[in-house]
Amino acid sequence: GLLVLTTGLSKPFRRLEKYAGMLTEMERHVEETHVDRGDTQRSVSVYKDIASACSVVRRQKEMELEVISGGVRGWEGEDLANMGEIVHMGSVAVGSEHRDRYLVLFPTTLLMLSVSQRMSAFIYEGKLPLTGISINKLEDTDSYKNAFEIVGPMIEKILAICQTKEDQQTWVDLIRLQIRNVRVSSPVPTSPARPTPPTHSPTVSGNSHSRPWSISCLRPSPPLRFRDDKISRNSRKTSERGFEEDAKILRVIEAYCTSAKTRYTVNSAMLDAPPLLIAEEEKIIDEDSKGDTNIVQEKSLVDTVYALKDE
Repeated sequence: GLLVLTTGLSKPFRRLEKYAGMLTEMERHVEETHVDRGDTQRSVSVYKDIASACSVVRRQKEMELEVISGGVRGWEGEDLANMGEIVHMGSVAVGSEHRDRYLVLFPTTLLMLSVSQRMSAFIYEGKLPLTGISINKLEDTDSYKNAFEIVGPMIEKILAICQTKEDQQTWVDLIRLQIRNVRVSSPVPTSPARPTPPTHSPTVSGNSHSRPWSISCLRPSPPLRFRDDKISRNSRKTSERGFEEDAKILRVIEAYCTSAKTRYTVNSAMLDAPPLLIAEEEKIIDEDSKGDTNIVQEKSLVDTVYALKDE
């Protein structure tokens, strides 16, 4: 099962450590004038380098497995296995005191750990989200070499010193790459929309009722925003004086509208149309005296007009 698979996969690494010793033994029996003596000596050096590199990788993977499996003291967040795969992990010296720390780079987070006194477990020291930090490569000085710094608006500057130039460049390149990936994948926050002032219409409608326009609609609506308390007294007095002048103007307009409404509002009896006169139907009483006798006759308006015309 698993033991057979693990043993089979580890055989090449265990054999690499033997190759350098076997080649060294073979070199002792090769004559100095032999054509393969030089290649044998070079092969010993090559296999030693390969074995050393494989050992470093193996220790690296073992430490990463220990971190992922939850062997970190003081960790109270989510399970480390849920933070993704470890991009890179290594030891650095932090600060001017050169404290030994381990940096663990996840896809979105940079974790800082320390080692217990007995070298038996990792201890949680801090966590830095990649969205809030940036990294700067530092030039070598008398105080430090192969160093870089981690800065951010919410944290103090962290100085990290690596063992070699290669480690320094590796950390700088990987952290910058992950920061770019996180910023590209994270959504850009949008600015909140500003509220627009309400539009004034002649008719104010409610749920099912409507209110027609009246003189009170001329009054100014309340301000959309409250004024800041820090406004100077002079500007406040000026604004109050302006409000008083506007109120006077509005009172004049209201008085004019009220007086105009009174002038043009009369009783309905006065607005009735005058009676229509029909000449044929209108009668006129005509008194005519002949001697001592008064003759009263009722004539139409038309007959009276024609009689007066004939005379």
